Formats: sequence, structure tokens, C-alpha cells
Amino acid sequence: MSIKDQLSEKLDQHLLDLLDSGNATSADLAVIRNRLKDCGLSSAPLPGTPIAEMHERAQATAGLRLVTDIDDEDDKQINSAFGGV
Repeated sequence: MSIKDQLSEKLDQHLLDLLDSGNATSADLAVIRNRLKDCGLSSAPLPGTPIAEMHERAQATAGLRLVTDIDDEDDKQINSAFGGV
């Protein structure tokens, strides 16, 4: 596994742990949402990976929708709600 892949997996695991902790702030949720969007999750990620778990849990979190359902207008509303994050 390359260094880039290792860093990516560590980041995903950290974000998943943060989501699981129940202590994620609105800024943290914005980072998680953007990570999912940046990964281009237009289809289901590989089951059993940290990004797949984060994707599933983010869907269940109030205020977060499937990345594929979010458009530019939604981005503006979300950023406004989070104080311009």
C-alpha cells in the first residue's frame, strides 16, 4: 500500500472515529461531507472499509444526505447554515 493510500485510510478512519464519538462539530460534519464528496461517492464504496462505514453513518446523521443528492444550491445553503464553513 502506498504512502498516499495509507494517509487516505488513516484520515478516513479518524473521521469515522470522530463521527462515532458523538463529539463532531458542525465544522467536522462539513469536513466529513466534503471528504465523501471529494471521493466522488456516486456509487457505493467497498463494503467494510472506513469510507463505506463513514458514508453509511453520515447518511443516518441529521442534516446529511447522500452525496449524489447534493447540488451547488444545497452547498450554498449548507455553508450558510454552518456559518460559511
